Amino acid sequence: MFTVVSYYTDSFYEQLAEGLRRSCEALDLKNDIERVDDSGSRLRNLHYKVPFLRRKMAEHEGSDLLWIDADSIVLSPPQLLLEDGDYDLAATFWQEWFCYSATLFLRNNAASRALLDLWEEENTRRSHLLDDQNLTSVLLTKPAIRILRLPFEYAWTERWLRGKEYPYRPVILHLEISRREKSDLAQRSPA
Repeated sequence: MFTVVSYYTDSFYEQLAEGLRRSCEALDLKNDIERVDDSGSRLRNLHYKVPFLRRKMAEHEGSDLLWIDADSIVLSPPQLLLEDGDYDLAATFWQEWFCYSATLFLRNNAASRALLDLWEEENTRRSHLLDDQNLTSVLLTKPAIRILRLPFEYAWTERWLRGKEYPYRPVILHLEISRREKSDLAQRSPA
């Protein structure tokens, strides 16, 4: 079994994280969602995902982890992740190669801990990039980890699938609030 983990940084995101918590509880999914200090930078807040996951692996020894961004909702049981499988990481890949880190399943094992070490090194080396860009870089250069490629319904976002027909019902819906906020701010800024 796994534990859904996530964090949020302020009272605005607390409301969204509460929606994630309620959606997990409605589906009887064990969860551990907590508030963390805001680092003052969106990138540093995103990069904190790695030490957070490492800490949660230690706190939930014997349980795998399912990271879901706090501004998300679990709409139905993540059936693929409830079944046993021979993989260390499960994630959705955009365009077959870009790992979208809004939904990440990690086995609580040595291979996943080694991946977190490499990911943290990449976040440090390339601190100007998003965490999923750095994770993708690691996965492209260190292919030893066993990966389950999740279908889009496990990391459903409107922007990815806008204008396309997709016959499946989302399992996890990512609202991408911070991306929308950034876009709204850019549109309101004077030229």
